[in-house]
Amino acid sequence: MARWLVGLIFIAGFIIGVPGKSAVAWGANSCVECHKEAAAGNGLQIWYQNQFIHWYGSVHGRKGVACEKCHGGDPAGTDKKQAHRGVKSSKDPQSPIYYKNLPETCGSCHKGVYQQFVQSRHYKNLKAERLAPTCTTCHGFEMDIGAVRPLQLVGRCTICHNPQRGVKPEVADLARQSLEDVTQVELGIQKAQTVIDLAREGGLEPKNAEEQLRIARSRLEKTPELWHTFQLDAFKKELMEIRELAGKAYANAKHVTLGK
Repeated sequence: MARWLVGLIFIAGFIIGVPGKSAVAWGANSCVECHKEAAAGNGLQIWYQNQFIHWYGSVHGRKGVACEKCHGGDPAGTDKKQAHRGVKSSKDPQSPIYYKNLPETCGSCHKGVYQQFVQSRHYKNLKAERLAPTCTTCHGFEMDIGAVRPLQLVGRCTICHNPQRGVKPEVADLARQSLEDVTQVELGIQKAQTVIDLAREGGLEPKNAEEQLRIARSRLEKTPELWHTFQLDAFKKELMEIRELAGKAYANAKHVTLGK
């Protein structure tokens, strides 16, 4: 890959916050430094170049989660052999990035999500070597957490859930609708917050509304974990309850603001 393209990635980083003022200092990590140079100088196959650039701009890259966290190896190694010690192919069942091992590898950091995922039918099928998704099925090889959008999800769900396979083909649309419902809940919370802010500007304290909205936000923050059980009915029910809480917060704040 040409150096100008890698340079473009770094320039774009200043727009999206990578590397920016909060950039991770990678000087002590030989994995990152070596792969960055290799990507810039065509020292890697195109697939590996793309993966490095995807990772560099991902949440993991911005948070300092480097190669060795998932692949193994020695980031302090000064030569290729030492740096790659212990690294196994993704096709090796002993590799932490072997498809069946990914939930445990990712779960070492994403504990809440992992605890929910192991309860799912997806996980049970995965361990039983039946048709099932693993982490990268939905999040992609770059694992940019939070990057899955409703329409993207439809394409990924239909890998398994389609009329040809006969595996609950309706799931893809239900999953899309669920993620769209999250957006509606977020809007409801923003609406309630706006009225609370207006009340405060008028010297009023809508305490009940503030507490209701705090609870709504707290529950919404936990929904990504609940999502990974893939029990869509339970997920939808939780969203409805959160939406109701936000609605009550809005109504109470409005009541205080209008003095009624």
